[in-house]
Amino acid sequence: MMKRQTAQGTLAVAAGLGLIGGLAGCATGASDAASSTATPDAGSSTATTSATPSEAASSASGSIYTDGTYSAEGSYVSPGGPETVTVELTLADDVVTAVSLTSDATNPNTKQFQGKFESGLDGAAVGKNIDELNISKLAGSSLTSTGFNEALEAIKAEARA
Repeated sequence: MMKRQTAQGTLAVAAGLGLIGGLAGCATGASDAASSTATPDAGSSTATTSATPSEAASSASGSIYTDGTYSAEGSYVSPGGPETVTVELTLADDVVTAVSLTSDATNPNTKQFQGKFESGLDGAAVGKNIDELNISKLAGSSLTSTGFNEALEAIKAEARA
């Protein structure tokens, strides 16, 4: 039910923006003012995409994000020092369909907590709308979530349609 309300709200906003863009085009005499297309800014983060369907298909489904698989790195500070995690996430219609977390931790405690976090990640993320995903503690790991959420924000910025 929440997805339907979000889609309706997105359509209402898109219709309003189309009307404003059309009015702006009339005011300036430009006939294509509302028909410009945006492309992801590949240089703004460490996130990368491996699939890029047309923006028109993404807009038609009411999606905010472009479907595909993205990867980004996030960092946090543990009692053992700075740590990083790499998150790979697959999106379809703004919903997470697959997610994984990798790290190069050498500290035994960090490895343990990141392993616990990763073991619960599918259940916490897959099937959820990416905008509703924000993990504060998972499977007893509260610090790894900081790195995960940082990587998630980079992925969202890269995937924004």
